[in-house]
Amino acid sequence: MRQGDAKCVGWKDLLPDSLALLSATPRFILNGVGTDGTEYRNNTVKSICTMRWPSSILTPIADMFKAINLSNGEIFTVLNKFSGALQELSPMELPALCFQLFSMCQNASQLIVPLLALEKYFQRNYYKRLFSDMSSNSTDFDSIDPFSDKELREAEETILHHLNYCTMYKLTEKHLAVMLRNFSHLPDVILTPFMLSAIISMTSVNRDPESARISRSILLPFLRNVIKNNEEEITLADYSVWYRDSLQRKQVDLQQVLTVLIDQNKDGKDVITPGLVHLVFFLLKSHSPKMHTLAITFLTKFIRKRFIFGQGIIRLLSEWMIVHQDQNQFSECLTLLSVAGTPSQNALNDLFRYLFFV
Repeated sequence: MRQGDAKCVGWKDLLPDSLALLSATPRFILNGVGTDGTEYRNNTVKSICTMRWPSSILTPIADMFKAINLSNGEIFTVLNKFSGALQELSPMELPALCFQLFSMCQNASQLIVPLLALEKYFQRNYYKRLFSDMSSNSTDFDSIDPFSDKELREAEETILHHLNYCTMYKLTEKHLAVMLRNFSHLPDVILTPFMLSAIISMTSVNRDPESARISRSILLPFLRNVIKNNEEEITLADYSVWYRDSLQRKQVDLQQVLTVLIDQNKDGKDVITPGLVHLVFFLLKSHSPKMHTLAITFLTKFIRKRFIFGQGIIRLLSEWMIVHQDQNQFSECLTLLSVAGTPSQNALNDLFRYLFFV
């Protein structure tokens, strides 16, 4: 491990079985001294965790830890160690390591550790610069970035695929919601492009949009509540200097975040389109005018760039408009989509003719 050479870690395939054998041995002789097997096994794991892990062998070491029968506390120790180490990796090295880390996680409390580390990684290396360019309406062409945008985006998409695969049969939305509720009043943590994409990728409606019932989703209402809390914070910060100073963090510009997610969707290479659209439907169905504005703005931009989804979205909106005639946001959304001249305008015109004659 000290050499940091990936060719010198062949011992990793033997160590898990060796530690398992030691754990099953009550006493054995080591250097002429009687030693407890379980204690020696625990000390070995602790010793490895205190060593420096060169970046070149992180993935093989993670694969080894996955094979060791670690306790809950040991898993947290290992995950925290990897979370600090992955900050120095290149984007192309991340997906393989993340697959091992996600596989190691047995519950949602453990899963949040690598997710928060990855959120920090992508925020620092990609999204911070992207948001800065969006706000200034200019790009600093003189800056030299260590990684290209293409490398970072490909790594992020691959990691989201691994996250979905590793948690599909292990963690339910209920498990995730119980853990995430501690972050419901931390929109600056949850409403970032990576974390928002990660949570949406694990929803049942995103995994199986054809058969999953949106009314049974637990994570989408959670995200709606986080968005609601963020909008309330923005309102209070605008009217109260004391609140703005005491909060000591920036509120999230959700319009900016949603614009980024739409731009990432336009190539059709994303993994969260169904869940993202249904999250917007949750905002549109709420009783908050601010939520309605966010949803309508998103749908207008989204259909312009992903017009293939226009027919389905308009069909759902028209059904809700007829069923919920006491709620005006659905008709308002359809009207604005028509005025905006989206590629689905013909479908909108047909709908309005139908409603007129009915």
